[in-house]
Amino acid sequence: MSRFAPPQAARADAGRTPVAATRPRTPVISPVATPGPQPRDLLSLQHAIGNGGVTRLVQRQDTAQAPTATPTAPAAPAAAAPRTELDVRYNGDYALAAQAVKGLWDTTGGVVARQQQAVTDFIGSGGAASTDPPSLAESLIVGALETALGLALGGIGTAIINRLGGTIRAAVLAGAIQGEATGTVPAEVVGAAGRLAQEFVTATVDAGKSTVTSYVSSSVRGRLPQATPLAQFGRGQMATLNEVSIAQGEQMLERLANAPAPERWVAAQGIYDALQASLRSAYVTQRDAMTDTWLTAQVRHVGGGAEPGVLNVTLTDVYADHRGPLRIDSANLLGAGANATVRGWVADRPLEDVGIPKVVTMNGSLGAGILDCIFTLRLWSAPPPATGPSIRSATPDPLAAYLAGGPATLQRLSNNRWGDDWLAAYHLGLQDIDGDDPRVSAENIVAGAHKVWDNIKGASISARGGSVGASSW
Repeated sequence: MSRFAPPQAARADAGRTPVAATRPRTPVISPVATPGPQPRDLLSLQHAIGNGGVTRLVQRQDTAQAPTATPTAPAAPAAAAPRTELDVRYNGDYALAAQAVKGLWDTTGGVVARQQQAVTDFIGSGGAASTDPPSLAESLIVGALETALGLALGGIGTAIINRLGGTIRAAVLAGAIQGEATGTVPAEVVGAAGRLAQEFVTATVDAGKSTVTSYVSSSVRGRLPQATPLAQFGRGQMATLNEVSIAQGEQMLERLANAPAPERWVAAQGIYDALQASLRSAYVTQRDAMTDTWLTAQVRHVGGGAEPGVLNVTLTDVYADHRGPLRIDSANLLGAGANATVRGWVADRPLEDVGIPKVVTMNGSLGAGILDCIFTLRLWSAPPPATGPSIRSATPDPLAAYLAGGPATLQRLSNNRWGDDWLAAYHLGLQDIDGDDPRVSAENIVAGAHKVWDNIKGASISARGGSVGASSW
């Protein structure tokens, strides 16, 4: 029997805190050793009474401190280390602070919940829903949803890690900002906390990726529900993300539980703030990964005309000695689900971040400007070359052929006679060049093509003056 829930249940599960009762135990976080009695272990009660119950129990807890020994001689007061915002909020209870960090990953409103919301929106009427669904084999749909989740998890992890440097530094200053600190944190503690935070995030992302691979293999492949390909694409991701949420939450909590005392508060605060700042990124990254894989799954051929899943970009005519940004005259995208909303998403993303195959064309000018200098660049993320003999499939997988996960690179170049001249002249910065000039070499032609791509790849279509239409020419 399929493990997929009906649509109503899938939507209900999207924002639900994963039920960890299916796991053997929750890691126990031991507070930093101090004299006298310790608070009861609240983490072990989480699944029995829920997070809200834990909070209420904390409020009723006896917070009296153990008596301290009277010093035999007066001592100068030691400077207090700055307290992080989580330290202040939870009154030094590291167990509850760790739960708060975990919750930003795996509970309602957290990172995985934002991914699930993106899935719901993508397959809905405001996303890629289409009255003319594509005909896709189940193996291709499963490959697409697994690829989308892998791309999304990697992208989200990168976004979080990129923010850690700033959030770790801010965590050290937080105590002073709140008037809670009179001392400083040693530089080596700050550096160690940053390394710990990055290690914890990386391990949590890896736990999610591993879960995607195992769960898709065991519970999705061969068990897609009877539905449209787009609905199958979405429901498979929703079910997998439920498992990802559990695995990532447990991984993060276990890492925090074993964090060394000097760095634990700073690392926890840095991760918490980086997660807060990455919630919007989690949604957009998941949405963009789905856009790329869904459209690439429909690619049949990357040629010169309009093809499903291929982004065609036409550059505005310029002379070859042009030194500024190249403008985009128009763009075109076909495919099931490539409606105005989805095309708008594509138009606003930097071209190098759009994972679908791209065809870039220009009819440029040289000399007197009377010749058609036409060149066409075809770019996609190709797999590495095979190192041994391989059997070519009669029906190649477009995801494997065009969306290998790396950056898009120039794969093919086709020009008319004067297109070669234009690219060589563009590389050399010349306004004109003779066709029989020895500088119109293969090396300079390819270098000119790369220079064109380098000029536009960091910009979006909309930023360069274009928009993405749906013409079938």
